[in-house]
Amino acid sequence: PDTGTGELRFAVQSLENLEYGFSVFRCDTDTIIPDCENPLFFVLFFSLYAPEIIKIISKQNMQYWNAWKIVPVLSFAMLFGMLRDVSFTGLNITKKTRIIALLVISAAGLNILLNLLFIPLWGFYGASVATALSQAVYFIAVYRIAQRYFPVPYEIHKIILMTGTGILLCLTGLLINPWPLIFRLAIKLILIFIFPIILYWFG
Repeated sequence: PDTGTGELRFAVQSLENLEYGFSVFRCDTDTIIPDCENPLFFVLFFSLYAPEIIKIISKQNMQYWNAWKIVPVLSFAMLFGMLRDVSFTGLNITKKTRIIALLVISAAGLNILLNLLFIPLWGFYGASVATALSQAVYFIAVYRIAQRYFPVPYEIHKIILMTGTGILLCLTGLLINPWPLIFRLAIKLILIFIFPIILYWFG
């Protein structure tokens, strides 16, 4: 039987608390930076170690093991959702409720459309990709529109750097998953420690 739905539900339940426990943003005298470093550490850890974590959580129930493949995608989808919520600040302050409603409806419509396109092609993988893409577009749309009505000096280039670096490190981790357990666990840990070094060097 097709276990795609069960795998997707299992992965979502494993990630449902990703957005909680992190500060929303930090400030200096001139700019505001949504504090995505802390959740990105969590995203990196959960994404890189997803195969091992899923096997432990599922208690050797092999029908859920493939769920690890969508964990990185859903993790970044939740990160984009957190950034979107921060970007909504300007629209909330200026009480642009009609624009907020239009954005919510448009994002929901985009998500439905992408699901209709991707699920027939890739199954539950398509659903996770549709979620991540719609959340990313949703964040960009909210950010750009909110800035028109209530400009906030977000350091968007640092957000792009942090997110892009995280994605590249996760993709690197995918390449080493076939390696022996000890080696891949060690290298994944090194990738996590490399993350702040890259941000310091380029940021």
